[in-house]
Amino acid sequence: MREIYRTQVTREDARVLIEIEANAFLYRMVRRIVGTLILVGKGTLSVEQFRQVLAKQRRAGQSVPPQDCV
Repeated sequence: MREIYRTQVTREDARVLIEIEANAFLYRMVRRIVGTLILVGKGTLSVEQFRQVLAKQRRAGQSVPPQDCV
C-alpha cells in the first residue's frame, strides 16, 4: 500500500512541474500518474475518470518516457 501525501502541479514557462510526495513509490508509478494527468489536460480523460483511477476503479494511462520526467 502506497500513500500519497501531497501533489503539486505548477507551470514554469512552457514546462509543467508535478511534485508528488508519498511514503514510497511503485515501479513506474509516477510516470503513470503523469501520463494519466496528461490525458486529463488533453481532455481525453475527465476529472471524474481520474478520480476513478485513484480509487482503483479504472486503469491509469500509459507511462510517459523517463526523459520526460526530469
